[in-house]
Amino acid sequence: MDGVRIDATVRAELLCSFAAALLLCFITPGLPLFDLCVYWKASAQLVGGENPYNLPADVSYMTDIPAQLHEATLTLKSRIWGPPIVFAPIFWIGYLPLQVVKGLFVLFFYAGACAGWLIAARLYGGSARNLWVAMYALFIFPVGAWFFALSWGSPTWIPMIAILAFLHLYSRERYLASGAVLSVCVLKPHLFLLLFLLVFLIAVRDKAFGSLIGFGVVAVLLSAVVLLHQPDAMTMYREFISVENPYHLVTASLPNVLSAFFVTPQLWLLYGPLLLAAVCLAFRVLHGGVGEMQIAVPLILPFSLLLSPSTWGHDYIACLPLLLLARRQLLESIAAGDRDLTFRFTFALFCCALTEKYLGFQPFFTHAFPWVLYGVGLALLSYTTALSLKRGTRSESS
Repeated sequence: MDGVRIDATVRAELLCSFAAALLLCFITPGLPLFDLCVYWKASAQLVGGENPYNLPADVSYMTDIPAQLHEATLTLKSRIWGPPIVFAPIFWIGYLPLQVVKGLFVLFFYAGACAGWLIAARLYGGSARNLWVAMYALFIFPVGAWFFALSWGSPTWIPMIAILAFLHLYSRERYLASGAVLSVCVLKPHLFLLLFLLVFLIAVRDKAFGSLIGFGVVAVLLSAVVLLHQPDAMTMYREFISVENPYHLVTASLPNVLSAFFVTPQLWLLYGPLLLAAVCLAFRVLHGGVGEMQIAVPLILPFSLLLSPSTWGHDYIACLPLLLLARRQLLESIAAGDRDLTFRFTFALFCCALTEKYLGFQPFFTHAFPWVLYGVGLALLSYTTALSLKRGTRSESS
């Protein structure tokens, strides 16, 4: 009976989340959703047999774009910078009118945010009693980052949900399904390079080869669907990237910000920190320094985004699992009377909250690279959480 009762509760919570999302969707005013418009236009050209990388300079197809942003969008030269596989999870939006896609995006963004917090709360220390505390945290803590992601039309919430679903399925040893779900992260592959490496190493260590098979098979199938629509997509991408690249854009990743101090982009600086982190991560996993998947993935997420060659501020919403894990460890530190850890958590949370609340409501492009401070704050929060977990393990063993 308990299992049935829990299942019914989960269904009721998800239904309430969707109902709340539907209400919020109707009362949300017109938003720029710039990224979504670009993905839609590129997908429409892809399914129409055209070049998805040769987008028109005229952005008149975008609606609800404030006049002051038109110059910025033209300067950015609306482009899709990723390889053809990024279209795999979303190519179907090219068959729909833009206004329908916008409505669906806002609806499922709200639903995904609510469902994400519910799943994360169950994964990281929540009985049904404190699920609403987790929902409340959605509005009092990362509201700036979420507003930025919603207004800009960032699709990063889709990989975020995929990561949470992956952790949920992996913890229940449903390895094939977990890998299949995680393949959705190819929507923004450059953000999750360290995550992919971590998942691969832990899956091999745990002999969970089903996860790797599920990921590989679904990724190949999705890529095949893209190539069926445009067989020359890879050639088009190589031609495009040989002429234009995103390295001149100053974004919210640490290597990108450091590279901006040079006259020309420095590839060694853009990719060096990521490669060094990958080597250190592999060393720790191979020498038993990394725990179970459910704990390791949230801890690596801020570093994966922070050290990516290119990360926008709204991409940091993918670190949602870390926020809930950190919240659990903070409460345990307070209950244990550990003043040192409590202070560290409070300082890290304060840095994150101050940064994202200020930057989240600033004009677009005005504060693109300062979001790296939010990434640094999340990395500090990850380190503090890891330290808390380590101390908890020591106290249990003693």
